[in-house]
Amino acid sequence: MKLNPEFLLRQVVDSAVLVPFGKKMVDFNGMLSLNKVGAFIAKQLQEETTLEKLVDAVVERFAVDKETAEKDARAFLDQLRKNGALDE
Repeated sequence: MKLNPEFLLRQVVDSAVLVPFGKKMVDFNGMLSLNKVGAFIAKQLQEETTLEKLVDAVVERFAVDKETAEKDARAFLDQLRKNGALDE
């Protein structure tokens, strides 16, 4: 899986956002605001990866157990799917 190339990860002041462009801008009018973990995962998704690799990276970077990291990563990925921001 990978971040849809029609979404750009950008830093706006102290916040990270995913901004659609091109055809996706018509389908999705707005942007997705991300917390620190969401921004970290989105950054990882700029390259092809797997859920397992994402979970391991989150556990390594943040003070969280593997079960919680997987639950939260799955929820975040579901939101990206729902908004067309994830290519699988």
